[in-house]
Amino acid sequence: WRTTLDAYGSEESYDNGSISMYNFYQNSTTKQYSYSDAPDGSTNLLKGAYGTIRNNAFLFKTEYDLQDNITAYASIGKLASTSTGYITGNHIRSLKSDGTATINLYNQYLWTDTTSADFGIRAKYQTGSVKHQLNLSYNQADTDSASTYNSITGIQTNLYNPTSLSAYYSSLSTPSRPNKTSETNLSSLFFGDTLSFEKTKTELTLGLRKQNVETYSYALNTGALTSSYESDATTPVVSVTVKPWDNSVSLYANYIEALSPGTVVSNTSYSNYGQVLAPYRTKQQEVGVKWDQGKFANTLAFFQINKPNSMVKNSVQSYDGEQRHKGVEWNTFGAIADHVRLLGGITYL
Repeated sequence: WRTTLDAYGSEESYDNGSISMYNFYQNSTTKQYSYSDAPDGSTNLLKGAYGTIRNNAFLFKTEYDLQDNITAYASIGKLASTSTGYITGNHIRSLKSDGTATINLYNQYLWTDTTSADFGIRAKYQTGSVKHQLNLSYNQADTDSASTYNSITGIQTNLYNPTSLSAYYSSLSTPSRPNKTSETNLSSLFFGDTLSFEKTKTELTLGLRKQNVETYSYALNTGALTSSYESDATTPVVSVTVKPWDNSVSLYANYIEALSPGTVVSNTSYSNYGQVLAPYRTKQQEVGVKWDQGKFANTLAFFQINKPNSMVKNSVQSYDGEQRHKGVEWNTFGAIADHVRLLGGITYL
C-alpha cells in the first residue's frame, strides 16, 4: 500500500508597473498601421499598477496491490486560485507614430476553484505468448470560476512622455469577490490494453475514452444561467512501438483524440463577453524513433496537432477557425561522464 500527500502555496506580486500589449492605430481609409519607435527602456506607461496572484493546492494519491499483477489506485486534488489588481486587459491602444495613444485600466478580481479525482485498476496477464497491460480508469474534474472588474477607458497618454495615472488608480477600487460566472464539469471513462509480442519487440496500445463535457455560464449580478453546452465523444488512442534490431532502437507511432472544454470569452470589447464557448475536439499524430545506448539516448519525432481556432467576427468570438501545428523535435539526454549529465534538444514548429 502506497500513499502520498502533496500540498503547496505560491504567490506572485508586483507593483509600480505591469506587462502590457500595444495595439497600433489603423487608418480607416488606407488600412495602414502607424508604427512608433521603441521608447527608452526605463519608460513606464503603467507606473503605479499592481497585482497579486495566489495559488493553493493539495493532491492525495493512494494505490494498493490487490494481487502481484493487479493494482487499484485513486487520487483527489484541489486547486484554488485568486488574482486581484491590474492583471489583464491594461492595453496601450490606438498607438500612433508620434507616440500618442490611449490606455484602458481594469482593476480586477478573478478566482478559480478546481476539484479533480480519479480511480482505476491496472492489471498484467498473459495469453499464450502475448503479454497484456490493462488499465481501466474514471476521472472527474469540476471547475468554478468568476471574474469582475472596475475600469476606466480612453485615458490619453504618450509613449515617450506618459501621463501620470495616480489619480485614476485612486478612483479604481478592487472589486469584492464575485459570484460564480462559469462552471465546467469534465468526466472520462478510459479502457486501454498494451499488448507485447515477440519478447516485447513489438508493443501495441489500443484504447477508448468516453468523454463528457458540460459548461455553464451565469450572470454576474443575478446568478441566472445565461448559456450552457453539453457534449460527449468516444475518442481513440492507438500507439505502436517496434524494435526491429535490438532494444536500443525503437520506432513508434501514435494517434490520439481529445474533447476539450470551450473557453470563457474574456475580452470585454466582444459582444459575447463572459459566454462559455462550445467544447471542441483535438487530433494529434506522431511518429518517431528513439536510440538508447544505455548511458545516452536520442529521440526524433515528427508531429501534427489539429484543433479548432478561436476567431472574432462582428465582435463575436467563436471556434469557427482551425489551427494546425506541425513540427519536428530532437532531444538528447544522458551521461557524458561519471558525474555529468547532458540534456538538450531543438524543435522546429
